[in-house]
Formats: sequence, structure tokens, C-alpha cells
Amino acid sequence: MSAHVRAVAAVRELRAALRPAARLLRSVSHQLADRRREQAASAPTSSAGARGPKRLILESALAAANSLQAPIVSS
Repeated sequence: MSAHVRAVAAVRELRAALRPAARLLRSVSHQLADRRREQAASAPTSSAGARGPKRLILESALAAANSLQAPIVSS
């Protein structure tokens, strides 16, 4: 097997292994956008009730990770 064929096979295998992580990132991104829209729609009059973007990202990432059906990296 030539080096090129092995490289192409390795790239395909890597892409397949990274697909679940990419799905998770898309899910987190969509959840974050949804939360930002919800937060903007119901923005409190004072900043005391507002949550920062870092907290929204963390909450979205945790929610997406908790909803995962399979591990991100399979062995």
C-alpha cells in the first residue's frame, strides 16, 4: 500500500472519529444561540439577573454533554 493510500485512509479514519465531537460542538453552539435569544427577549431591567456569556457557554456545554448518547472518542 502506498504512502498516499495510507494517508487518505488515516484522514478518513480521523474524520470519522471526530464526527461526534463536531456534532457536540454544533449542538452547543445552537443551544447557546437559543439561550442568547431567550435572554435578549426577556432581558431584566437590572443587570443583577443577567448571566454572562461564559456561564451560558458552560451551561450549554454541560447540557449537551449530558445529552450525549455515545462517548466523544471511541477506542
